[in-house]
Amino acid sequence: MTETIDYINKIKYNGEKWLLDGFIKGVDMMLNMREKDINFIQNNLDNAEKLLATKEVNDILDALYDWIEDNGYSAESEYLEYNDLGREAQDVYDSVYARN
Repeated sequence: MTETIDYINKIKYNGEKWLLDGFIKGVDMMLNMREKDINFIQNNLDNAEKLLATKEVNDILDALYDWIEDNGYSAESEYLEYNDLGREAQDVYDSVYARN
């Protein structure tokens, strides 16, 4: 099922963690994410707006997993070890998983 994104309302810090507050078809949602996580998703994943607006954390985790598989491994290690962006993506994955 494809949902239309109305908008992402705001990103706010509650003194402890970054929260993404937005709406999908008028449904209020909130995911716990660091600003670093949001920036990585916005800068590297094609469907970032949809992912950041979803209320399903597994949508984000699946997209990050796929991105890591496609882009996150070093050719120098014969694709057995992460490259720098792969390590950053894995950190984002771990953070999103732990916070939600």
